[in-house]
Amino acid sequence: MDDTRAQAYAARFDKVLQHIEANLGETLSVERLSQVAHFSRFHFHRQFADYIGVGVARYILLLRLRQASLQLVFNRGR
Repeated sequence: MDDTRAQAYAARFDKVLQHIEANLGETLSVERLSQVAHFSRFHFHRQFADYIGVGVARYILLLRLRQASLQLVFNRGR
């Protein structure tokens, strides 16, 4: 992949990662995330795993677990 294309993909995935973090409490479908990235659903799913290192569902689960663990540590009354 050439440098220009890699930068374009990085910008798309940065936008997707921001969208995931901003909407972590909502339903996050591959369909919607692929629209944010302007990729087809199938291309997005493959490229996400290549770019991040884990699949979309696993990434979202890990972020939700991180968020829950932080709440348990810092919001004991909750």
